[in-house]
Amino acid sequence: MTTQVTPTLPLAVHVGFAGPRRLPTDDRGTAAIETLVRDGLHSAMSGLHEALGLSGQHFCIGVSQLAAGADTLFAEIAADLGWLHRVLLPQPAPEFLAAAGSAGPDFNPKERARVEALLARPHIADVAVASTASSRAERFSETSRRILRECDVLVVVVVDGAPSRPGSAAELLERARARGLCRLVLTLGTGADGCTQLSSAWETPVDRPFGPPSLPECVQAHAAALPWRGPAPDMAEAFANRVKEAGSRAARSRQRFFRYAASIVVLTHVLATAAALIAIKMPETGWAVLAVLGLEVFLLSGGLWTHRSLHQRKSTRNWAMARLCAEIARSAIAVRGVRMPLVPREHHALPAELKALMRTMSVLHLHASRSQPASWPGVRERYVQERLLSTRQGQLGYFEREARRSHQWAHAASAAFSTLSIGAMAATVLKFGQIASGAGAASVVGVMAVLLPVAAVGIMSMASALDLEAREHTFQDMLDFSRHRVAEILASASPQEFADMAAETEAGLMTEAISWVGRRSYLGIS
Repeated sequence: MTTQVTPTLPLAVHVGFAGPRRLPTDDRGTAAIETLVRDGLHSAMSGLHEALGLSGQHFCIGVSQLAAGADTLFAEIAADLGWLHRVLLPQPAPEFLAAAGSAGPDFNPKERARVEALLARPHIADVAVASTASSRAERFSETSRRILRECDVLVVVVVDGAPSRPGSAAELLERARARGLCRLVLTLGTGADGCTQLSSAWETPVDRPFGPPSLPECVQAHAAALPWRGPAPDMAEAFANRVKEAGSRAARSRQRFFRYAASIVVLTHVLATAAALIAIKMPETGWAVLAVLGLEVFLLSGGLWTHRSLHQRKSTRNWAMARLCAEIARSAIAVRGVRMPLVPREHHALPAELKALMRTMSVLHLHASRSQPASWPGVRERYVQERLLSTRQGQLGYFEREARRSHQWAHAASAAFSTLSIGAMAATVLKFGQIASGAGAASVVGVMAVLLPVAAVGIMSMASALDLEAREHTFQDMLDFSRHRVAEILASASPQEFADMAAETEAGLMTEAISWVGRRSYLGIS
C-alpha cells in the first residue's frame, strides 16, 4: 500500500466484484450462510479505505453484475455504505431477469424482486449491457472481463475447490492474478467442525502495488477544494466546474510562460549573434570588446538556461495536460442531462494521468443524468446553444476566432521571414558588389548579411514553436465540423438519436483536443 494522498477534488475508486450465484450450504441452512457472507463482505467493504490507504476525498464505486446470490449481497451492502454502483449485465435487464440456464431460471420470484428493487435505488449510477455475444457462456465471460477492465481493485468471493467455468468468480480471479490486479479474496470453505467458514486474504502484487487515484498536477495545484459529500446529483456539475476553472487557469499560466520563454530563447540568440558580429569589428584589446563578448556569453547562457528549463519543468506537456483537463470538463458541463458516456470507449486515447479524473467525472455524470431525467428537446436546444452557438463559450465562435488569429500570425511570420531573407540576399549582393569594385565591404552591410538570416530563422522557429500553421488548418476543419453538427443535432427525432449525435460531436471535439495534446506535448523551440 502507498502513502495516503489527499486530492483537492473527490476521486472514484472502482471496486470490482464477483461471487457465486448459488452459495454453498450446510446444516445451518441457506439463511445462515447468506448472513455469513453478508457480514464478511460488509466488513471487507467498509474497511477498504484503511486497507488501501485512501483519503476522505476518495469514494468507492461498485462494479459488478447483479445476479442472485453474492452479487445481490454486494449491491445491497454498497447501497448501505453510500457507494455508487455501476451495474454491468450480459444482456438487457428484462432478458437478464428472465434468463434460464441448464439448471432452470436464474432467478426465483423472491430473488428477482430483490434485484428489481436494487435497480430502482438511487445509488445505481449506471446499468449497461457489456456483451453482444450470442452464446450464454460467452456473454457472462465477456461481462466478467469488462468488470476486470473497469476496476481499480477487485473483491471476489470464491467457493473453495469450485471449478473455473466461463464467467465464474473463479475464472475472474484467475484473470485478475494474471493481470497483477490488487485483490481481496474471500474464500468459502469447510472448517474442521464441518461448518462453512469464510476467510479473507489480500493478494497484492509486489511489482504492481496499489496506488490511490490521484489528480493531474495542473488540477491539484489550481483547483479549489470540493469536499466529497456523497453521491448528490449536483456533484457532477460542481466537480466539472472546478476542473474547468483549474485547467483553464493552469493552461493560461503555462501558455504565457511558454510564449515568454520561446521569445527569450529566439531573441537572446539573435542578439548574441549581433554581439559577436560587433565584437569582430572592434579592436581586439580594450574593455569595450570584453564587455561585448561578455554580453554575448550572458545572452547565450540566458537562452540556453531558458530552453533547458522548459524541458526540465515539462512546461509544454503540463500546458497540454491542463488544456485537455479543461476540455474534458467543458464536455461534461455541455452534456449534463444527456444519458451518454462522456467519451466513447473507442475514443479513450487519453493520457494515463487523466484516467482517475476522467472516470470520476464520467460516473458522476452518469449518476446525475440517471437521477435527474430532463425533457430531451429542452436539453437538445440548450446543448446546441451552449456548446456550439454561444458567442462566448460556443465552439463555433472559438474555432472561428482561433482560425483567424492563427492565420494572421502565420501570415505575419511568413511575411517577416520573406522580408528578412530578401534583405539578407540584398545585403550579400551589395557586399559582393563592393568587394568586386575594390571599394571593400562596409561593416554594416557585412553585419546585416549575417544577422538578417539568423533573425529570419528565429521568426520561423518561433512560428513552429507556437504551432501556427497546424492550428490554422485544424481550427478551420473543426469550424466546418461544428457547423454541420448544428443542423444535424437539431434535426434529431428521438432522445437516443440526440444522445448518439451529442456523443459523436463530443468524440470529434475530444479527438481534436487529444491530437493537439499529442502534438503540443513534444513540440518545443528549435
